[in-house]
Amino acid sequence: MHKQWTHRNLIITRVQFITLVWCLLMLNGPVNAQEEETSQRPKVGLVLSGGAAKGIAHIGVLKVLEEINMPIDYIGGTSMGSIVGGLYAAGYSADSLTTIIQSLDWNYVLSDQIPRRQMTMHDKVDEDRFLISFPIKRKNGLSLPEGLIRGQHVESTFSELCIPVSHITDFNELPIPFLCVAVDTDSGEEKVFQSGVLAQAMRASMSIPSAFEPMLVDGKRYLDGGLINNFPVLHVKEMGADIIIGVDVGHKSQPGQKTSNLLSVMEEAVFLYSAKVNEENKKAVDIYINPDLKGLGLSSFAEGDSLVLYGETAARNQYKRLKTLADSLNRLEAYQPVNRAHLKNDSIFLTRIIIEGDNNQLSRQIQSRLDLEVLTWVQAKDITGAMNNLYASMFYNKVAYILRPADNGSELVIKLQERSDGALRFGFYYDNDYKASLFVNTTFRNLLLNNSRLSLTAGLGRSPSIDFLYQIDKRAIPAPGLRIKSNWIEVYEYAENRKKIISEYYSQFSSQLFLQSNVVNLGSFRFGGEYQLTTINPDVSFIDFPSFRDQFFGVFGWLQFDTYDRPFYPLRGQYSSIKARYMDGSNTPPFLNISAQIKSAIKTTKRLTIRPQIYGGVAIGDSIPVQNQYWFGGMSEIDWVGNIPFAGYKFMEIPTNTTVMARLDLDYEILKNLFFSLMMNGALIGENLNDMMGLDHYISGYGFSLGLVTPLGPIRAMISRAGELQQFIGFIQLGYWF
Repeated sequence: MHKQWTHRNLIITRVQFITLVWCLLMLNGPVNAQEEETSQRPKVGLVLSGGAAKGIAHIGVLKVLEEINMPIDYIGGTSMGSIVGGLYAAGYSADSLTTIIQSLDWNYVLSDQIPRRQMTMHDKVDEDRFLISFPIKRKNGLSLPEGLIRGQHVESTFSELCIPVSHITDFNELPIPFLCVAVDTDSGEEKVFQSGVLAQAMRASMSIPSAFEPMLVDGKRYLDGGLINNFPVLHVKEMGADIIIGVDVGHKSQPGQKTSNLLSVMEEAVFLYSAKVNEENKKAVDIYINPDLKGLGLSSFAEGDSLVLYGETAARNQYKRLKTLADSLNRLEAYQPVNRAHLKNDSIFLTRIIIEGDNNQLSRQIQSRLDLEVLTWVQAKDITGAMNNLYASMFYNKVAYILRPADNGSELVIKLQERSDGALRFGFYYDNDYKASLFVNTTFRNLLLNNSRLSLTAGLGRSPSIDFLYQIDKRAIPAPGLRIKSNWIEVYEYAENRKKIISEYYSQFSSQLFLQSNVVNLGSFRFGGEYQLTTINPDVSFIDFPSFRDQFFGVFGWLQFDTYDRPFYPLRGQYSSIKARYMDGSNTPPFLNISAQIKSAIKTTKRLTIRPQIYGGVAIGDSIPVQNQYWFGGMSEIDWVGNIPFAGYKFMEIPTNTTVMARLDLDYEILKNLFFSLMMNGALIGENLNDMMGLDHYISGYGFSLGLVTPLGPIRAMISRAGELQQFIGFIQLGYWF
């Protein structure tokens, strides 16, 4: 009977044969002095395939290899395999990599999102509102982005992790020699990275088409190596490996199997060619490990613990073969663990900062955002924080850095991709009072003047609006700006029974010329001159009322701080502001408006957040025009018309010249981003401060709401009732307010 030779038999035989040959060479003794210096055992190469999130399973295999003291002489990887392999080659252990995977906020890392706390005040407002954005190139006009993710935070994360080996530019000099592969977008050819900046090489290897923009390295653009070679076995053999251990989590097409989702279709298309190359690579693998990932896919980054476990399970299924090989190799040469002492060096001595790629911002302004000092020791996390601060200015598409060895320390070379192009953005909002509006915005940076921002927003709907802003950002130094706004809205006057008796179309045109100083990214102070033109057109059946038009000239000041983590259902942070305006009207004597408010979000338990709020306002003058009074009622947060949200009353139902209001919201998170809220508010109102001394000038209300925070904006439904009245009022909101 003929023995059936399987692939497994061939692999065992090949490993045994290679080991046997090296044993015979040892018995024969060295031929010359040079051979005495050569390691007397076969070299082991570890190859890690690409597979996006699935590549986290590589860490589980590494845990088993460490456990059995498997010597690893070379590592090669593609895409996620290049990340795990590159960090392991840099000296990180399997346990360290597991800790890193568990600690990363993948939603943040795999995005270009700027934490709200780091944004300027106006950017905090804008970034919260728009749902869809398209880049506008000044030369080519409207265009589609090259990828959904530019990779700002991915590159920052890699750079921080690679700081302990930032002085190494030859990957053969890493604790374990390493290579990774990418694709040159110009030639379409494979690029094998064995030198350069490790973090850049890893990022280039994982530039999945459509998901990530191509990575720019030394003037060339690179895409994911998995397009051509997702399992670079032959390259690792060329490094000198005699025995190959390969871990493959890449795409495997099953004939006749239907793809279940868009990511599966993308994976099938992207890795179609490399799947054929992988079959050739697999033939050169001696021990092939193919983890069963139980259906987890490209985007399963949140399942890191499970992926590590599945990788470990796959390695343990071949434990006997791996242990036998490790023991055989270690008998030939004593096992030498990787030296990881350098990983404790999480700081560098910064000798110099070099800025590359910026033509507009002055060096001192960049330095102020970096907040780094030369000729001092700087921690890796501080460098990452400095890059994030610079990126948060929104004057750059990307902020990256490399560390260059210098005498007695390192030079920090910051590479800036200036944001000279613009964006076309769209948003949507609806509530009972403001009605539906589609908002279109275009924004340009560094247009006409350095450090400038131009924004134009048009609201299309029943309450149309135009908002133009051009301002210069010089951080704490007061810098000029111009804002022109025009708004229209329908408001009502109510009878004692709360029914609408008069409909009025109210329009307001305003222009402000101001100076603004930004307090870090936490707040701003703006002061300047203002012009207002207001028109009220009553709409009463069978009666032709004339329009009321007023013009106002004056000065204003506005100090505000905002540390909320998010604008809707914030979990922590605070918002506070003080506004003052002195105006002289064409039909009214001069008057002064002063208002202040403070709002907080305090997360008391895992699910409960308390949000207290205090508001106060006073209008001082002989005759206060209705346009500049305080109007209570409704829950709309659009406050340009002077309304103060107040549960229990209809939109702009109660006018007053002086007020003090307190409000408390209790938000309970039933499920992730689904909130049930209880709101209570009360206010003292009056024509002046003396009027507020009695309870007859007190109003109150309460309400209940159910809200959901979605990628398209918040959705909220609410019912409320005034403490003094027997009627419930409904309110519905869709999207972020403008």
